[in-house]
Amino acid sequence: MPGSLPTTNPVNIIPHESERFYLNNEESINRMLKCLDERGYAIIAEVASPEEVEKARDLFWQYLETPRKKYDGTEVIDFKRDDPTTWDDW
Repeated sequence: MPGSLPTTNPVNIIPHESERFYLNNEESINRMLKCLDERGYAIIAEVASPEEVEKARDLFWQYLETPRKKYDGTEVIDFKRDDPTTWDDW
């Protein structure tokens, strides 16, 4: 499925669910600030519309799929949005 992540975990990262915070009430803002202080990050929900998210995702992939010049002058495309096997070259 395009957009899904590879299933490998070469650095043994342990994923966990992170709370999403909304900026529509003081309680949520206070919890967000506490999370930011404790973890160094906070996820704020709905800061962009679905259309803006899709546009940002498309721009990200356009950047990754831009050909780059190798040392010998040839061009290569390292990442392909529809080919997850190309996503391992970070």
